[in-house]
Amino acid sequence: MILRLEDWTSAGIVVASERDGVPVDPTVAGGDPDEQIALDVHIGTQYWDAPGPRTPVEVNQHIVVDGGKAVRVRTKERFTVPPDVFGETVSRTSLTWSGIVAANIKVDPRFSGCLQITLFNVGTDRVVLDAADPVCSVVFQRITGDVGGGTRSVPAEPYRPYNPATAFYYRYRLAIATVLVAIIASVTGGVIVNQWGPTPSPPSPVVEPTPTTAVE
Repeated sequence: MILRLEDWTSAGIVVASERDGVPVDPTVAGGDPDEQIALDVHIGTQYWDAPGPRTPVEVNQHIVVDGGKAVRVRTKERFTVPPDVFGETVSRTSLTWSGIVAANIKVDPRFSGCLQITLFNVGTDRVVLDAADPVCSVVFQRITGDVGGGTRSVPAEPYRPYNPATAFYYRYRLAIATVLVAIIASVTGGVIVNQWGPTPSPPSPVVEPTPTTAVE
């Protein structure tokens, strides 16, 4: 059963601020007074300018997502989920119009922490996301029975320092592969022609003119 925002607190769902951990009222935290089911979540203090392990970037006033690219953001909201509640994120219609689609993720029972959301720009135009704007929504539903185990959080990821050579390869790997295939095909073709191609005819001998003796 989907839980209404007004029932989150009684169900044991705690929504707090990322910065200070102070709980907030779910019915007003999303910023839409008419919303009753889904809570809009916002960009927090850090984001990653591409998917995968890398150093996070501090959020200034906005985030730029180029067409065909993706970023990963940490939410401004911190969640504590009881053992009998399960959640998931959904995209916002207002952002899909501009090409931004949020990856659907699950929020496990006993989860505690900020969510990390990957945002895809499936369009061709650059989109600027203001840090104050919501990026997706989260809904919770009650499950039958508690889920055992300890507190769950976002898995720790290994730190991988930024490597320009690796970044260049992953960005242009298709072009690099195309060039390598063309070079290999050219070299292979030359070898085949030299080994099994038609044998060229030997050059014709040069006939020197016969010298003539002058008659007096």
